[in-house]
Amino acid sequence: MERPWPHFRAGRAARAEELGLIEIKELPDATPQSECDMCKEVQGMLQIRPRRVVHVIVRARELDAKVGRWDSPGDSEDIETILEMRRGDATERELSAFIRALNEDEKAGLVAVMWIGRGSFEPEELEEAIETAKAEATSPTESYLLGIPLLADYLEEGMEKLGYDVSALEEEFL
Repeated sequence: MERPWPHFRAGRAARAEELGLIEIKELPDATPQSECDMCKEVQGMLQIRPRRVVHVIVRARELDAKVGRWDSPGDSEDIETILEMRRGDATERELSAFIRALNEDEKAGLVAVMWIGRGSFEPEELEEAIETAKAEATSPTESYLLGIPLLADYLEEGMEKLGYDVSALEEEFL
């Protein structure tokens, strides 16, 4: 099975797949839930596949679920540490690497979707939001996005405002 991101094989999930514990499946391309004219237009302008946005949403939710470290700093990692936010966290590294591997158009599209979800732009202003994201990109996109506390919520809201059924896409992802 060929992976859409062959360089993205590091981490616990890839190791679990190698051991035969899980199967990582590729998601089919998603289509908007509504076939309205605006949705058709948005689909052409989005510049990032909806399933990639959903990947970021799911991983960002995993990061949101982490709790403060309860072990002492010198303690070794065990099965319970997966719930702790630690320096160099595998989920954070994986999400950061995923965003970093996106091309510039996809990064701008991801930021634009987040801005639409946050209310900085309206869905009809998607093209302007993408151009603004490209023009204002002064720091690595992954650092910018991972510094936003409600990233998953904003991305989900942005996708829904653009006419995508995120809950259906998430079920396909999981």
